[in-house]
Amino acid sequence: MQKEILILGSTGSIGENTLNVIDQHTEKFKVKTLVANSNIRRLSEQAKKYLPEHIAINNESFYKPLKELMAGFPKINVISGKNAINELLQEQYDVTIAAIMGVACLEPILKVMPNTTILGLANKESIICAGSILMELAKKHHTKIIPIDSEHSAIFQVFEKNNVDKIKRMILTASGGPFLNSSMEAMKLAKPNDAIRHPIWSMGAKISVDSATLMNKGLELIEAHYLFEIEPNKLEAVIHPQALVHGLLEYCDGSILAQLSCPNMQTPISMALAYPERLEITYKKLTWEALSSMQFFTPDESKFRCLKLAKDALMGGQGKCIELNIVNELAVTAFLENKISFLQIPEIIDKVLHTTSNTQIKTIEDVFLTLERSKNKAKEIIMSF
Repeated sequence: MQKEILILGSTGSIGENTLNVIDQHTEKFKVKTLVANSNIRRLSEQAKKYLPEHIAINNESFYKPLKELMAGFPKINVISGKNAINELLQEQYDVTIAAIMGVACLEPILKVMPNTTILGLANKESIICAGSILMELAKKHHTKIIPIDSEHSAIFQVFEKNNVDKIKRMILTASGGPFLNSSMEAMKLAKPNDAIRHPIWSMGAKISVDSATLMNKGLELIEAHYLFEIEPNKLEAVIHPQALVHGLLEYCDGSILAQLSCPNMQTPISMALAYPERLEITYKKLTWEALSSMQFFTPDESKFRCLKLAKDALMGGQGKCIELNIVNELAVTAFLENKISFLQIPEIIDKVLHTTSNTQIKTIEDVFLTLERSKNKAKEIIMSF
């Protein structure tokens, strides 16, 4: 029987890669629903190829032109807007791929959680802002959350649930970004084009800047804490420029289990789609020559302050993690718009985190209230720089 798939964010990189994996195993999967924000041309192309039951565009102003593009496919239900999408999330799915960017993904995840067997999570903001709430909801509805990024997928693959209390260290790798070997003076003068020039991955501007500051790795440590219920003091990051080892677990007997692969997002996506099986997919094979040149370094947290700020926020609790995430997002946007310098990103984050009181997060309403308060404080501080 084919698994029925929902893709939230089908026209983005993760969505496209998910469909590429499905292309390799069409007998195993049926695309039931595709959801996008505004890219109606690509969404219509996907719909005409995969013939889902439903397609949805979040931006209601694009409904009419999307409907026109789908004129020859009357059996496909075309809808738009938040309320209509929420209705689609009440249907049953075997696998949901959550790949909408930013906090905007949180509400759809909450809506679909009771109605999907597996949630393939490619959105870090939802876990960072509401990790404890989402994990409890997943337990309540017996939904399996499988992370879709190379580092957390690596941990997922070597994680021994029966030995979770025997874990000494959970280690996530970082490429080090474009400024790994740069001086502080060079980083101070860095422009947006310098920061988004990632040495390994081809990514969007925001996540590329996060990689350059190492905030992305800090956010991933926060994710790991909630996803795997690991104490913050057992979480570490290590610089690994070759990006072949993606995650490691050290157990109490001295064993270190690691997952290795050439950079390829289809590997973690296939884990979510096929769990508990593995799929045969197209991939680049690791060579002994590549493995022989691997390097590992301890991150310099005085140079990459964002990593330390993320660790501090995690120790402060979910409220501080929410603040960290939204303030970083606004600071990165300001940098990309040439309103602040690269090294002012951690300065702004530090200032906000130290000028706001901690908020206890017990409900999803607490999450959104903290987001709004932090956003206002961040805007105020950014204006002063």
